[in-house]
Amino acid sequence: MRLDAAIDGFLQHLEANGCSVHTVRSYRSDLRSLQRFCGNGRARVARMTPTGLAEFLTSPHARIGPTGVVRSASALNRLRAVLRSFFRWLHETGQVRSNPACALRVRSLRPMPPVLLDPCDEWRLLAAMRGSDDFLAHRDRVMVEVLSGTGIRIGELVGLDVRDVDLNAAQLTIRAKGGVQEARHLNRRLVRSLRAHLRRRKRLAASSSALFVGRSGRRLTARQFARRLHGWLATAGVNRRITPHTFRHTLATRLLSATGNLRLVQRALGHRRVDTTSRYAQLPDEALARALEAV
Repeated sequence: MRLDAAIDGFLQHLEANGCSVHTVRSYRSDLRSLQRFCGNGRARVARMTPTGLAEFLTSPHARIGPTGVVRSASALNRLRAVLRSFFRWLHETGQVRSNPACALRVRSLRPMPPVLLDPCDEWRLLAAMRGSDDFLAHRDRVMVEVLSGTGIRIGELVGLDVRDVDLNAAQLTIRAKGGVQEARHLNRRLVRSLRAHLRRRKRLAASSSALFVGRSGRRLTARQFARRLHGWLATAGVNRRITPHTFRHTLATRLLSATGNLRLVQRALGHRRVDTTSRYAQLPDEALARALEAV
């Protein structure tokens, strides 16, 4: 079997097993770099060897990402993990006699502390949005408030339908990773904001059941909102690189700081394993210094 056909089969296998669109996209990007190294996929997977994979991992095809930026240690770690997963699937399904990636090791790396939104920058961002009474500005502000107040992911946010909002129960129903439905609590401020948004939305002849739509009435996409957010940050004079996922990191860190309860943060973010949440438990140097002074 050719490498390009094997990659397509593996990606289909991931989709069939409920992997998210983002996961499949990430695997596709990493495996395409192997495909380019091997003459754009014409190589036969049965001829892949540990030496060949080592040559790939030390080549510019692996060391430099699709955007031309040198891959970080964590990105290379992920690439090795993707190769292990891909060739294990080929071996287990009988498409190759031996697994050339079985000797690859995924390094143990200390996770980088998440990028957080400074309270002053958050205030400036929301103030810029409040400066306009336009429907789109109000919609964008409510979306930022929902991200900041619930910690849901951007894909979960734009995937919300009107029926997913229960203001009486102060809850959102989201479709999390793997298509699992989960409930998220809405505080009083978010209930007020969403009620106002729903009133405005009714004035549109929306052709979609989506909670967040454009003037045309169609569902807003994650890419469209990311572009809108970038524009608002520029208007507010916020020069740091802030993405929709930054709000999730910020909520988790603030919640842990306020409660000291890692399990509670795990539940708030919907993490399956608490070790995924533990990255937020990394104390900044000044907090560690204060703790040591108090001993």
